[in-house]
Amino acid sequence: MTLPEGGPPVKRCTHCGEEKPLDAFPRDRDSPDGRFWWCKTCNNAASREYYARKKEEAPAIVKPPKWVALTCETCGGEMRYRRSDIESRKRRGGPLPRFCSPRCRGRAQRRVAEPSRARRG
Repeated sequence: MTLPEGGPPVKRCTHCGEEKPLDAFPRDRDSPDGRFWWCKTCNNAASREYYARKKEEAPAIVKPPKWVALTCETCGGEMRYRRSDIESRKRRGGPLPRFCSPRCRGRAQRRVAEPSRARRG
């Protein structure tokens, strides 16, 4: 940082080499003069270049859908469950949902019980 005669203090940018007024440099607490060593123009250009390069390099993250569609064993209707619920049931070894409602569960239980009733009578 230099103080020209009668003018505002100036500083030389270490990137482009130009001498610019201190207002042209972003603030930096770690620097002895309180300003960054690159001017705002160079800093902004480098940031744009960095983020453009990172965007090209980064693979597209494909998120799995939040909801999972399961089919009811009795009526064939679609049931929607959160993916996280299904995954936690699988991890714990718990059963996956098979019926869309208590009514469908009852129908399935009656179907299983009917053949044994027929044999009795």
